[in-house]
Amino acid sequence: MDKVVGSAAEAVADVGEGVSLAVGGFGLSGVPSVLIGAVYER
Repeated sequence: MDKVVGSAAEAVADVGEGVSLAVGGFGLSGVPSVLIGAVYER
């Protein structure tokens, strides 16, 4: 199963309205800021 996508927008395309997401990380090095931005833009 290939889970690689071409962009952050494509990665979050299936995230529906009203869902809850859990985001983990430690400091600025572990936070998926690009994906968070893509969810915000969506």
